Amino acid sequence: MKTFLDLDGTIVDSTQRHVLALKDILLEEGIEVNIDNYLSYKRDGFSTKQYLENMLGLSTLQSVSISNKWVKVIEDQKYLLLDSLYDDSNVFLDWLSMQGSCIYILTARKNERLTYEFLKNSGIQKKINQLYVVSPSNATEEKKHILSKHVANEFFYIGDTEADFDACKGIDIQMFVLNRGFRSKKYWDNRGVETYSNLHEIKRIMSRMICSGGEHN
Repeated sequence: MKTFLDLDGTIVDSTQRHVLALKDILLEEGIEVNIDNYLSYKRDGFSTKQYLENMLGLSTLQSVSISNKWVKVIEDQKYLLLDSLYDDSNVFLDWLSMQGSCIYILTARKNERLTYEFLKNSGIQKKINQLYVVSPSNATEEKKHILSKHVANEFFYIGDTEADFDACKGIDIQMFVLNRGFRSKKYWDNRGVETYSNLHEIKRIMSRMICSGGEHN
């Protein structure tokens, strides 16, 4: 049995750093506004640039400039320190280990060193078999390439974005999509994709599949 998990939005809550990074950049630009609706807007399938332009009314040029700055700083250590595990992450990883599953983390991050540090400090590192860090700009294809190299009778992937979902297309793998991360239930419903709100729900489905030999009822 092999289980692949995305990191941000799946087992790690990184929403605070996404919001704070944008807020800091806007303040540097002399723009002091309320961005409480930033993540909810983004989760429905929009980009940071679209949020700046459509919701804050900034010019296209300024929106592009600010969103590019956001991309550059989002993995700065001061923001990464805001990340935390979801409440159900450790329980789920422990359960996978009890099932004898190999556990792999796939993440689209730029800073591999700080990612390893987070895994170590949060206690996840000792629970996983391997970490794969892919390029944010080519996440779907790189994740698909990694998945295609693995074969198992019980082969699961859990993620929260379209990069995760699309990476599983054409591969004999059971995909579970979470709607608590960076894409909302509304976004996935519009695409006709079944989703789950937490790992406990996925655990129940996986348990039934394992007991029935992999059939998803």
